[in-house]
Amino acid sequence: MRIGVSSMILAATMAAILPMAQANPANEGPVADNSYAYSDRLPNKLPGDVGPEIYGLQLNLKDRGYAVEVSGHYSTELERDVKDFQHNKGIPDDGVVELRTWRALVGELDASKTEGTWPPEETLEPEGTDAELLEALQDMLKRLSGEDIPLNHEAANVDRVKKFQVAVGLADSGAVDKATWDALKTAISVAGHWG
Repeated sequence: MRIGVSSMILAATMAAILPMAQANPANEGPVADNSYAYSDRLPNKLPGDVGPEIYGLQLNLKDRGYAVEVSGHYSTELERDVKDFQHNKGIPDDGVVELRTWRALVGELDASKTEGTWPPEETLEPEGTDAELLEALQDMLKRLSGEDIPLNHEAANVDRVKKFQVAVGLADSGAVDKATWDALKTAISVAGHWG
């Protein structure tokens, strides 16, 4: 009889604990279906900041109907839109993109939208011809722009890469090195453009 009581206590405890373990800290659904693990690692961003997180933030807000210029720079106009988004989500509207704001923007997205493939380690030089690197670049540039991108790294794509590099604060070499691959992946993940 003692085993029966213990089993019932264990079952009741598991029934109470399991839903809490499956939910995120904000109690907004199963962990496996959202991107809280990703959003919780994003750094705080302030007006004046530059980088791939800002580029992705701008795309994310644009996808939500905000008239955002995608520049990679946290401008006064972006601050206005961030404050509006925060206000609409019940977050203190101070313009600081911190944990609660990242969770509302990125964490609530399905994980498939923020979990892209790891970027290549190799550098794709301008005029490079490595097929795998060209396909990776084509895919990433298309996810950022929504445009059809040619499968090459000639003048038009080199210009796209240079513009992106400047926007996120990298040297505009046109070569897609590790820092550029990582920045592309981050911008796409924050925008939710993988899925």
